[in-house]
Amino acid sequence: MYFFRNVSKFQHGFLSKRSYSSSLVHSISEYRLVLSNQKSLDVVYFDFRKAFDCVDHQFLISKLDNFGIPINITSWFADFLSDRTFSVKIDDFVDASSASIPSGVRQGSVSGPLLFLVFINDLLLKLEDIPLLHIAGFADDIKLFSHDPLALQMGINLVDSWASNNSLPLAHSKTALLRFGSCNSSHPYTIGGSLIVSVDSVRDLGLLIEPNLKFTRHINRVVALTSF
Repeated sequence: MYFFRNVSKFQHGFLSKRSYSSSLVHSISEYRLVLSNQKSLDVVYFDFRKAFDCVDHQFLISKLDNFGIPINITSWFADFLSDRTFSVKIDDFVDASSASIPSGVRQGSVSGPLLFLVFINDLLLKLEDIPLLHIAGFADDIKLFSHDPLALQMGINLVDSWASNNSLPLAHSKTALLRFGSCNSSHPYTIGGSLIVSVDSVRDLGLLIEPNLKFTRHINRVVALTSF
């Protein structure tokens, strides 16, 4: 549909001709390019807590309208999301009581991925405005990277404030930092008042990333799992 043109070019999730593979190719190619020019690179990986379950319906409807989706489709989504409830079922027993569902998009549904991309799209667009900051996203998996510590910290602060303002909480303890390059200054980064821990490897969309970008650990793990 035409409104997919409004999706950030750095979003690779749930889109035609984009995938986790295209996201990895994009980010790793950018890593190598920055390193060849600057000899230093820091990458921060963010983790949203139960992202699809925490999408606020009122925020989502407002974003659908601002995204350029026709009013009749926005109204349909508003009706689809409103007055939803759930009950507890154990085997053949179903609890007679129910509770409302004020947030979340249904995973496994046709509309769920689209709704989430619309919800998080304004964050990616705002990040694009920060000079010297690089972005890669796959649905709720977002990573920021730069050779410039100030640009990267600005991006971290923006993600943190956006998450708070949009009721989509970050798992700060799972936010990871990977450092690359022989001239890396080991600059400290913070999020939510806490220092982001530097790690020696990160699993990114199934691929184990190491600071030397040789993927030795990943290859050895795959070989071990497929050996008989």
